[in-house]
Amino acid sequence: MYNKQWKAWDSGEYEDTLLLWCKEPYNRDNPQALYVLADTALAEASKGHDTADAVYNMERAANLGYGQAALAMGQLFQFGWAVHRSIKKAELWYKKAAELGNKEAQAYIDNIRRQRQRRILCYSVGALGLVLIIAACIWFFRPPREGVLVHENTVLLEPATMEEFNQALGDLVEQYDNEMVVSGQRSTNRLLLKFQGEGIDLTDFPAATVIVDDTNYLIIQFETEEEAQRCLDQLMEDDNILFVEMDEYSITTAAVTPEHKSGGVPYDSLYSDVIYYSWGVEYLGLDRLAGWLMGRTTSPVTVAVLDTGVEPCDENAYCILEGTDVTSNTGNGWQDQEGHGTHVAGTIIDCTWGLDVNILPVRVFVGSTTSNSFIVQGLQYAIQMDVDVINMSLGGPCTQTVAGTSCGSAIDYFIAEAWDSGITVVVAAGNGDEYGIPVDTSGECPAHIDKCIVVAACDSTGGLGSFSNYGESVDVTAPGVDIISYYPGGTLQSLSGTSMAAPHISALVAMLKLYMPDKTPEQIERYITDYCTYMGYPLSYGEGIPWAEYFAGE
Repeated sequence: MYNKQWKAWDSGEYEDTLLLWCKEPYNRDNPQALYVLADTALAEASKGHDTADAVYNMERAANLGYGQAALAMGQLFQFGWAVHRSIKKAELWYKKAAELGNKEAQAYIDNIRRQRQRRILCYSVGALGLVLIIAACIWFFRPPREGVLVHENTVLLEPATMEEFNQALGDLVEQYDNEMVVSGQRSTNRLLLKFQGEGIDLTDFPAATVIVDDTNYLIIQFETEEEAQRCLDQLMEDDNILFVEMDEYSITTAAVTPEHKSGGVPYDSLYSDVIYYSWGVEYLGLDRLAGWLMGRTTSPVTVAVLDTGVEPCDENAYCILEGTDVTSNTGNGWQDQEGHGTHVAGTIIDCTWGLDVNILPVRVFVGSTTSNSFIVQGLQYAIQMDVDVINMSLGGPCTQTVAGTSCGSAIDYFIAEAWDSGITVVVAAGNGDEYGIPVDTSGECPAHIDKCIVVAACDSTGGLGSFSNYGESVDVTAPGVDIISYYPGGTLQSLSGTSMAAPHISALVAMLKLYMPDKTPEQIERYITDYCTYMGYPLSYGEGIPWAEYFAGE
C-alpha cells in the first residue's frame, strides 16, 4: 500500500513460492494472485514508470471483487501514484472497497470528507471586506480558468460522448472538405491538438469552431490557411502542447494496384483440417499453431481493422462484429466500396478459422484516402472498445511540422496510447513512393514509430516484394504478394502489398493472445521477433519471417 511518509509504494512481503504460484497461467483471473503481482510490481517501480501492467492487474483484481485491491486503487488515485491524481475517483474506489468488506476503506472516505469540509470552511471564513477585496482582485486580474478559452467569435463545442464528438467532426468535414481538400490540393485549415495542464488559451486565434473532449484533445477549424498556420506556429512553442499538427488527407491504403484476379489453389491443411485461401498460412506455419490451439481452452480475441470497411459474406459473417464508420458517424463499418478492408480482414479470418477470433470493422477511409483526424477517431474507438489487436494497413508521408519541435503527431500519440493500454498494433511498412519505388519508413506514417509491429512483404520464395519499404523501424516480414482473400460481393480476389502482409502478423498476434491474454504488446512483439527465420538485410526484412509452429506446445 502507499506510504505517505516515504511517498512510495510499500508492498507486503511475499514468499517466492507464492509469487511463482501467482504467475501460473491458471491464475490469470484469480483476484488474489493479480493483487499480489500488482502490489509487488508497484513497490519495485519508480513513480510513473513501468507501472501500466501493475495498475491493470490491480484494477482487474478490484473489479473481480478483491476489497484490498479496490482500496489500493483508491490510494493510487488519491496520491497520484502511477495514475493521474483524482480525489473523486479515489473516493469511488474507497466506497467500492467498503462495499466489498474492507474495514480500512471507511477511514479513507472519512478523511477525504474532512478535508473537503475544511476547505469549504476556509473558503467561507472572512469578513465582508475581505470577500470584496478578493472579488475585486478576481475581477481586475481574472486569471485564466481551467479548460479551453476561445476567441469571442469562436463556437466552442464540448461533446459528452465519442459519438457526439464524431458527429461534430463530421459536420466540419461536410462544411469545409470539398474535393480539392480531400484530394490534398488544398489545406483543411484544421488543427489537431492535445495539451496537458489546467487549460489552454486560444483567445488570440479567431477560429470558426473548436471541438474539445474530456481528455484535452481538440480539433480547431479555421476559415483560412493563414490563420491555421499562424496558430500552428505559435502553439509549437508551448511546452504544454503534447502535439499539434494540420489535419491532412495524405494517408492511403497500403496496397499496390489491385490485380482483381481470383484463382489460386486452396491449401487443405493436415494440421488443422481446414482449407485456407492464403498461401501465407502454410508459409508461416499458422495452420500448425491453429491446430494446436483448437485443442486448448482459450480467451476470445478481437482484432480492430482500421480500413475502408469490412463487408461480411455468408462464410465469415459470424465472426465480424458491428463496428463503426467514423467518416459519417453512421453505420456499423460493414460498407466497403473499395474492397481493401474486406480483403485485409478476410486474411485475418482465413488464418484463424476455428478459433475464437472476431473482427471489429472501423471504417476510416473516404474512398481510398483518409485524414489524420479520421484515423485518430478510429484509434480512440478501438481503445474504447478494449480490443486486443489493431491492424493498420495504411500509410503515407509524415506530417510536416516546424523544425526542432518536440511535438509528436496525433496518430503517433494515439497508437502509443493503444500500445500502452495493452493493445498490440500491427502496421504495414508501406509500398514506396508515387512510382512504387521503396522508401525509408522513417518518413512514413505510421510505419516510422516504435510502439507497433511494422511489417514488410515477401513473395512465396521469400524474396522481398519489389514495392516493400525499408528502414530501421521494420520488425518482421510476412507474405504480401498475390494473396487470395475475400472481396465485396462474396468473391475472392488476389492483391499484393504490405497491406496484405500486415494481417498475417495480426492473425499471429491474435493466436498468441488466445492463450496468453495477459502478455503485453512488448512481450508479444518480442516473442514474434525472437522466433523468425533470419533473412539478412535487416533494414528490409527486420528480424526475418516468423515461424508460428515454434509457439505450439507438445
